Amino acid sequence: MVAGAGFDVNFRALEGQLRDARIRAIEEGTFEGERWSPTRRLNGDELHLDLPEQAKILRVRLLR
Repeated sequence: MVAGAGFDVNFRALEGQLRDARIRAIEEGTFEGERWSPTRRLNGDELHLDLPEQAKILRVRLLR
């Protein structure tokens, strides 16, 4: 989960050669209590994760 506004997010591999992690899927959504409720799904080819000035919550799934 990533939450906030006005910043970029990059995921990197923790081990081995320094490289960007591959994104499988990104979902925009909200929490209803403790339950995640997705509102829109983005494709994994949108590798640059940029949060706009208005706060958002994103669920990001990475490939291993």
